[in-house]
Amino acid sequence: MPMTSKLFAAFLSLWMFAVSAPVMAQQQPAVKAAAQPVAEAASPQAQAAEQLEAARKNLERLTDQVKNTKDDDSRLAELKVEIDAGAKQIIATSVATRPRLNEIKARLAELGDPPAEGAPPEADVVTQERKRLLAERGEINALTGTAEDLSIQATKLSNSITATRARCSATRF
Repeated sequence: MPMTSKLFAAFLSLWMFAVSAPVMAQQQPAVKAAAQPVAEAASPQAQAAEQLEAARKNLERLTDQVKNTKDDDSRLAELKVEIDAGAKQIIATSVATRPRLNEIKARLAELGDPPAEGAPPEADVVTQERKRLLAERGEINALTGTAEDLSIQATKLSNSITATRARCSATRF
């Protein structure tokens, strides 16, 4: 084999290795990922419920801190900021459920009302879908109610801090 052919073969081998190495590297994580068990993603409602439960616990913690911080104006101001941020997160969690609620309402409208008494029954698949959608709508409505209750509690706590700070300022002057 002439020298140029050997150089060409070596260059071609090196080039093929260089081109295939990134491809091999990209495939390797996919193999590792496939070997690991896939965890089921929580439903949006489950995620919202977890977020609202965390917000409830945080609100309880902040309420206790406010009760123990009646005379420290700067600490009350910090707590108010934290409470107001939590209230915004509660509202955001509630708002995040609205697109799914709208989808459910639209699908229920497409399905129409269940057959009237004495009318021929609808297909079982339609009945099951309606039941599933109604249950999911009920779950979202419950989450929305919880979010509203927490939002009201946060607003009341924030307002009480404002009133306490105003009283403290008035007594100082």
